[in-house]
Amino acid sequence: MHAPVYHPSGGRSGLRRFAIVCRSQEIFELTKADLVDTVAAEAELSKRQAGAIVDLVLAEIKMALQKGDRVALTPFGSFVVRARRAREGRNPKTGEKIKIPARKVPAFVAGKSLKDAVGGVRGGAKKSSSKKSAAKKSGRR
Repeated sequence: MHAPVYHPSGGRSGLRRFAIVCRSQEIFELTKADLVDTVAAEAELSKRQAGAIVDLVLAEIKMALQKGDRVALTPFGSFVVRARRAREGRNPKTGEKIKIPARKVPAFVAGKSLKDAVGGVRGGAKKSSSKKSAAKKSGRR
């Protein structure tokens, strides 16, 4: 298990930020309690108040998705509802065919800044759009 390590931050609040030291291939799981602790420390609130705020945010996201709305947290990412078609599957134990009904599932689409922070910049240069812009100017497609 990881031990929390505190380090000074250069932020305007002057508070110490929560950081995790990763060793070799160990994995740390960020929990709701960790989020509550961070919100409480950064906003100088009690843990009870911070917990209520985190619960409120999660409840709002849940209600919006239940209505079928998209929740955009720019530039972090968006929560969306996707429709899955009905399909045929197999029972792994018996091998018999079963029908899996259509349903809606929540999904998260990461924003550009989150993708860049986690995976870095993709290799390769961007393609030039000079042919497209020349075609548009001449009226051809």
